[in-house]
Amino acid sequence: MHSVKAVLFDLDGTLVDTEELHLQAWRDAVMHYGHTFPKGWEYDYIGNPDIDWARHCVHTFANLPPVDRLLDERHARYRELLSMRGRPCTFVGVKEELAELVRDGIHIGIGTNSTIENTRAALHEGGIAHFFQVVIAYGMTPSGKPSPDIYLAGMKELGVHPHESAVIEDSPAGIAAGKAAGAYVIGVATTHPAGMLAQADTIFLSTVEALRCLRARNYSHHVEKERNESV
Repeated sequence: MHSVKAVLFDLDGTLVDTEELHLQAWRDAVMHYGHTFPKGWEYDYIGNPDIDWARHCVHTFANLPPVDRLLDERHARYRELLSMRGRPCTFVGVKEELAELVRDGIHIGIGTNSTIENTRAALHEGGIAHFFQVVIAYGMTPSGKPSPDIYLAGMKELGVHPHESAVIEDSPAGIAAGKAAGAYVIGVATTHPAGMLAQADTIFLSTVEALRCLRARNYSHHVEKERNESV
C-alpha cells in the first residue's frame, strides 16, 4: 500500500453505530402496514441504496404506499430514532482517531448511500461533522454504491488520485464501490462477518483498529522515504 493522502469513510456502521436504527426504521415503516421482514433480510439491505430497498418492499408487500412516500416515512422514523438515542452515536474512539488524521494532514471525507439529510443528522448527533472536508451522499452522483461514483466524486473534491486513497467500509456493496474506484479498501467487521468482506484488501474488527494501523503504516512509509532521500 502506498502512502495514503486521503481516507474516505462510509458512514453508517463504520463511523457511527446506526445500522440497527436504519433497520428498525424499515421494520417500523412496513409494520405500520401490517408486514414483517423475513429472517436475515438485513444482509441484503445494508450498504445498498434505500430507494432500491423501498422498490423491493413495494413489489413484495401488499398495500404499501408509493416508493417516495414509503421512503419519506422511513427516513422520518430513522431521524426520530436517532434523536431518541440519548447518547452519541459515534463508535468509541473514532472521534479521537479522526482528530489524529487531521493533525497528520490527511484529507478525510464521507461517501455514503444515506441521504444528505440523514447523513447530516448522524454527523451532528455524533459530534464529528467538523472533521470532514467533503461529504458525498446518495443522490449527489449518478449512481450509489456498489457503483464507484460516490467515492470517485469524493476523491475529485479532495484533489487526490485513487492510488493515494483509502476507503473504509462495513458492507460488501461499499467494498465493491471502493475497489471499483481504485482505492485501497479496508473492511471493518462491525456489521457483517469478516467472511462477507473478503473483497477488501484488509479487514479489521473495528474502524478504530483500522485507523491506528493505517496511521502507523503511513508513518513508517514517511520514515523510510526520508531515510532513502538522505542516503
